Amino acid sequence: MFFYAIIIGKITYAISSWYSFLAKAQIAQINSLFKRAFKYGYVKFIITVEELLASYDDQLFIKQLMIIIVYIIYYRLLSLTNMD
Repeated sequence: MFFYAIIIGKITYAISSWYSFLAKAQIAQINSLFKRAFKYGYVKFIITVEELLASYDDQLFIKQLMIIIVYIIYYRLLSLTNMD
């Protein structure tokens, strides 16, 4: 749990903005860290930087989509109540 909270949290912080600046060697080093974490039992499965990026981007997209939907519903309800 500690590994997920601290290490994964630090790595996923703004991953979509800094991932493109990483060299292949740096990505390999981070993936090696994840493999060692699995080997020593800190995580239950091997994670890769690419998987983190994909899941982070998906989560970010879903959050933004939900915000848009809530605003649309709110303003439609607001416009219906102002018609009185």
